[in-house]
Amino acid sequence: QDYPNYELIVVDNASKTADTAQLAARLPVRYVREDRPGLDWARNRGAAEARHDIVVFTDDDARPDAGWLRAVATAFAEPEVMAVTGPVVPAELDTPAQNLFEFGYGGMSHGFERRIIRHSNRTDADLLWASSFGVGANMAFRRTLFEYIAPFDVALDVGTPSNGGGDVEMLHRVVAAGHTLVYEPNALVWHEHRRSDADFERLVKNNGRSFACYLLTCARNRTVSRRAVAAFATKQWFFGWIVNRLRNPNGFPRKFVLMEMMAFFAGPIAYRRTRRHASQIAGRSPALVDQPPATAMEQMRPAEQTSVNTP
Repeated sequence: QDYPNYELIVVDNASKTADTAQLAARLPVRYVREDRPGLDWARNRGAAEARHDIVVFTDDDARPDAGWLRAVATAFAEPEVMAVTGPVVPAELDTPAQNLFEFGYGGMSHGFERRIIRHSNRTDADLLWASSFGVGANMAFRRTLFEYIAPFDVALDVGTPSNGGGDVEMLHRVVAAGHTLVYEPNALVWHEHRRSDADFERLVKNNGRSFACYLLTCARNRTVSRRAVAAFATKQWFFGWIVNRLRNPNGFPRKFVLMEMMAFFAGPIAYRRTRRHASQIAGRSPALVDQPPATAMEQMRPAEQTSVNTP
């Protein structure tokens, strides 16, 4: 990175071997172990450990561009900005599954136009399409943000029965609470898309399940009205996303659309399981599990956080 003042924190999330610790010992990083399994446990631990003003998140299957941190820091120059995201583009397109994900399914990027996202210029439906605001492999927050809203919801994302949604729920909650988010196209991250057909199929199913869990979380926390969540799930998600792709597949196999739909409809079962799972892990103690409304795997791989001092 060409930014002068940052620390890299590697959060080893409930791994079963010492491999990550041994590797981190040979690198200029700060190693932290989080034994509670789940990506959002790791994110919260990383944010708590960070020493600088800005906390920047990426994943272990992502490679930030050399100017990433500088672009993120520049976006935070405006005091009102509390969160920054950016494009996540493929590091390789070597397999059919990778190409299908990027060009048929939509990939992880959201264009190269700078956007300032505020509650005042968004409808409830816009707020619920928070997946268009950015993704977890490339997101950053002022550390002071967590004085105003609850941390990442530990009942969501990889390592829980929901298998995703934690990043989207946080980005939604940031904007719904009235804070400003900037999508900065110069803050670029390269991502290693899943290579195999089986992994792509698993991803599609996880997306359907996790999006249902995310919407149920929004309804639970009343970040928008429950009527708005129900209307969004019917009009925008089912008819606008699912039915439209079934009618006009544009080369994207309909079987994957049906997989995502069925996983979504099974979401309420997964949601009950994931809430119970999070409570059991937390011992029903902290507010990390039972977040106040709107105030706010197998072996896990490590998540990474970078904290940045702004000039």
